[in-house]
Amino acid sequence: LPFLEKPPLYYDLVAAAYAVTGSITPPVARFVSIAFGAIAVVTALSIGCRWAGARCGWIAALILAGMPEFYKYSHLIVLDIAVAAFVTLAMGAFIWWLLWSVRPGHKEAVLCLFYLATAAAFLTKGLVGVFHIVVVVTAFCLIGRRWSTFAGLFRPLPMLFFAAPVGVWVLLFYREGGVPYLHEHFINNVIGRFLGIQFQLSDVRFGHTDVGTPRDWWFYLGNVLRIFGLAAPFLPLAAWKAIRREATPDRNEDPSHSSSHDLSLLLTVWALLPLVLLSFSANKETSYVLPSCVATAILVAWWLEEHVLPH
Repeated sequence: LPFLEKPPLYYDLVAAAYAVTGSITPPVARFVSIAFGAIAVVTALSIGCRWAGARCGWIAALILAGMPEFYKYSHLIVLDIAVAAFVTLAMGAFIWWLLWSVRPGHKEAVLCLFYLATAAAFLTKGLVGVFHIVVVVTAFCLIGRRWSTFAGLFRPLPMLFFAAPVGVWVLLFYREGGVPYLHEHFINNVIGRFLGIQFQLSDVRFGHTDVGTPRDWWFYLGNVLRIFGLAAPFLPLAAWKAIRREATPDRNEDPSHSSSHDLSLLLTVWALLPLVLLSFSANKETSYVLPSCVATAILVAWWLEEHVLPH
């Protein structure tokens, strides 16, 4: 039976794990999710280390690995942890491109990685997979009036790393089922799940269409401890510090510290904005905000490093 809700990348990787090991068992499938969880943890570790030192990086990794929902989905045979890993890779590449790349050739290569990870997020969960990346990067550039940064993302060669794999999948998808397949995937699975409404083409019926379970707008607020664990109480403190630094910059501060300001603001937007926007959706799940767990872990580790832990 055709499964039209999501692209096949996660399932292809599970099938590949079966083929490599010669064993079609739950532990082999779970290993794929564990690997994606490890990718997200290592990326958080590298960002924290590069930004605020080794201790910050290791604290961020430990916080992330201990978050209840992140830990749970890192052991379930569900595609959302793959989305979190690909979004984290894309955001890590964006951060490296924006703040730490120096040579033009290096910046181009990192931007290619950004688009490739974004494509992988799409091929795992469609447009929903790239939601975090698009809204966070766009909002960050708008808040900081970083017009040149936003314009610099649109380079032909790096964009090809997104357009080529995504375009091939959309073409094959269309050839397989035509407009009804495209409608079911892009309309019902995106707009329909956001609004909690099933949109159907006339005379077209599929065996399974899931528009989700509607939940109240405070769903994420009510589950913040379940999602972020012990990091939840520190997130408002870290976010407030980042917002204050952006709103009232120190004119006498070393200009070399500007990258720290940029990253603290970006992490705050990454941690909070998806929760706010997804609260307007009729359908809500804790797994939808797994990428925000990564930003929260790094941001809270930075705050703890500066305000709590002994130097």
